Amino acid sequence: MNQISNLRQLQIVDQQIATNSGRLKEIVELLANDPALDSIRADLARQQKLFDEHRGALREQESKASSLDYKIKELESRLYSGQMTNPKELDGFLQDHAMHKRMRGDLDDQLLKQMEATDSARKEVERITQRVEEMESARARQLDAITKERGEVEERIRGLTQEQISLRESIIAPTRAIYDRLQKSNPGHALAAIRAGACDACGVEVPRGLIARAKQAEEIVLCPSCGRILSG
Repeated sequence: MNQISNLRQLQIVDQQIATNSGRLKEIVELLANDPALDSIRADLARQQKLFDEHRGALREQESKASSLDYKIKELESRLYSGQMTNPKELDGFLQDHAMHKRMRGDLDDQLLKQMEATDSARKEVERITQRVEEMESARARQLDAITKERGEVEERIRGLTQEQISLRESIIAPTRAIYDRLQKSNPGHALAAIRAGACDACGVEVPRGLIARAKQAEEIVLCPSCGRILSG
């Protein structure tokens, strides 16, 4: 196999290594985190906090209701005991009783609204929790598949790297230096084919003499326009 053939094969191997390395980077990022899952977990945490706040407010209002019920019962016990004979004192207790009944009625309205808000928050927590569980299950399956693919990609890269080393050793140092320089400026495209008398990379017509020399593949011939190695 001549130098040009080796260079062509090296370019193919370099491209395959680059492709697989890119995929490996994607896999590592996928294994490290899942933005969608992280986002919905954050949503669940926020919703759980809101539910806890509503539930706390409901318990506080229920406690107030219990206290009012106790006070109303205590007032009614005094009012209906038959022991209260002073009209002024009786009127004061009646007003106090009426005030507490109004407060209890207002609190009932607040309790109803708070119960509805708490129940709505609870249902939202349940909905998001179910979604999180579904996504975590899907994530677990994805991780199994991705972990398997990671091993396969790493194995391909190891094999390609060995081939790359072998090919580079078969190419003389000056030619390898030209190839490496071109790879830095044109990754994966250090070589260009000649098609219809022109460089396939830049499209500029190549002199016939250079075409003939490139086809013989006995020396490195560069495109006079873009500088890439011409492959006949």
